[in-house]
Amino acid sequence: MGRTAMMPVDGIVANRDSGKILHENQMRIEVDVWSDELSPVVKALAEFQPDDRIWYDVYPLNAPEQDTGIGRVGSLESALDLKTLVQMIKEKLKLRHVKFAGDPALSVKKVAVCSGSGASLLADFFASGAQVFVSGDLRYHDARDAEFAGLGLIDIGHFHSEHFIVEALAKRLAGIFADSEMNLTVKACDLEKDPFTVL
Repeated sequence: MGRTAMMPVDGIVANRDSGKILHENQMRIEVDVWSDELSPVVKALAEFQPDDRIWYDVYPLNAPEQDTGIGRVGSLESALDLKTLVQMIKEKLKLRHVKFAGDPALSVKKVAVCSGSGASLLADFFASGAQVFVSGDLRYHDARDAEFAGLGLIDIGHFHSEHFIVEALAKRLAGIFADSEMNLTVKACDLEKDPFTVL
């Protein structure tokens, strides 16, 4: 499929013997491949790191259903003006700042959302019938297009649009392990921070 990314990461490893969290410098490689190319890629990775210390995960990128995607559209219980919705999101997610575009008095009943970087879904937002799009990494010209269309954008940042799910996932996993009578402790990692600092 043609996309490869290499990036240095601070590997966070839980030491089973001491229960302490260790840090190691690592290199993470992400590769998008077709399913029939997976075996040769794994073999090449093993040749690159021959001492049996390479770890890899495989995630399918195909959607389970034709109509399933990364964005969602929903309706509020009652209409709010855009500024009130922005303030509500800021308070609920405990954000220091939120960027938004559009008329602060815009009446909002239907909301489109996408975690992470949602700029690629702007056309889908315009076609959705929603009055506002909540996401991260939205661009200047996205804001201008939304203004021109009489709609709103709320940019809560890439990190904050994804990170709030970590605690919920930890609780869900803990519940699954408890129901399975597995003696495992699940904790949300609190070491990750937004790489951007706002002065």
